[in-house]
Amino acid sequence: MAGRIDPAHQPRRPHLLRQPREEDLRDVIDRLAERDVNLREIAELISARPGLEAFLMTAANSVHHGLEHRVRDVHHAVVLLGIRRMLKLFDVKLGEVEQWNAA
Repeated sequence: MAGRIDPAHQPRRPHLLRQPREEDLRDVIDRLAERDVNLREIAELISARPGLEAFLMTAANSVHHGLEHRVRDVHHAVVLLGIRRMLKLFDVKLGEVEQWNAA
């Protein structure tokens, strides 16, 4: 059995690889703060940036929201969370990323 690895024991990819980039967070926050926000465009913007997508999907599927079914796509997450909640989530995450980058 040498050389065979049980998939359950493979190390997970480093958490930092899925972190949103500071520039991406600023971009999505600016877009969400615009007067005429198009949620479909916001979903496309987030989908094009893996760190933002992973963060949003994790937030949308958190126990905090108490959903019966998992959110499976970004557009559903964007509509479900809404502009104000996404602004708050991304703003808090930006603060965390800024602290991390400053360290």
